Amino acid sequence: MRIRLDLSYDGTVFLGFQAQPGGKTVQTVLEKALATVLGDAGRVVPSGRTDKGVHALEQPCQLDLKTPKAIERATKADFLIKLNALLPSTVSVRKITIVKPEWHARKSAKRKTYVYVILIARQRNPLLENLAWRVFQPLALAPMRKAAKLLLGKHDFTAFCASDSTVEDKTRTLHQLTLSTKNPFGLLAHPDDKFVVLTITGSGFLKHMVRNIAGTLAAVGLGKITPAHIKTILASHDRSQAGLNAPPQGLFLQKVVY
Repeated sequence: MRIRLDLSYDGTVFLGFQAQPGGKTVQTVLEKALATVLGDAGRVVPSGRTDKGVHALEQPCQLDLKTPKAIERATKADFLIKLNALLPSTVSVRKITIVKPEWHARKSAKRKTYVYVILIARQRNPLLENLAWRVFQPLALAPMRKAAKLLLGKHDFTAFCASDSTVEDKTRTLHQLTLSTKNPFGLLAHPDDKFVVLTITGSGFLKHMVRNIAGTLAAVGLGKITPAHIKTILASHDRSQAGLNAPPQGLFLQKVVY
């Protein structure tokens, strides 16, 4: 039996989602809790990997249950409660669903939406240090929006992909890229705090792609590059031509559509 687990997590204390030696990851703590509750160890497959410090509001995963005991325990009403009781406070499984065997957390995904939060503030907000990228100068929104429009559609995003990526096909399609100044954190934000929030929906994303886009658009907002230069960056297929890799704490996986 295959089950889907939708989880949320604060990525601050993790080395990313994927299990790796010598560090705490979301996958490691999740699989340990599942093995305890189900009495059967299994490998969790996520919709995609998130890097160290990156957060998720909705990260779908799949798990195949291979023993009668595991299936029996997973279908009990208190399964979700027992599972969350074993997880750290920084991770929560929000929902568990039985899915068809052909459903795949990664391969069946049609679109993913990420949110990147830029905080514009001279003074540090301790409550948001791990939830946003703080910049000190105002960002000009109009040129950033012009630049964002040039990234929409189907492109080779090599210039926005981490240089150590082993993926051969770097063509992706961006369906949406919007910028908002709305405060995403409510009472956590100081009255003087200002925000630029990027919402990006695409068919899929390359390693560091969203963070590199955020860093490049911030450079446009600071007047370091013009909106029209986005075309040159895309055509160059050269990572060094794009802006800096924005820090991970501002990035949230918001939603995956199947």
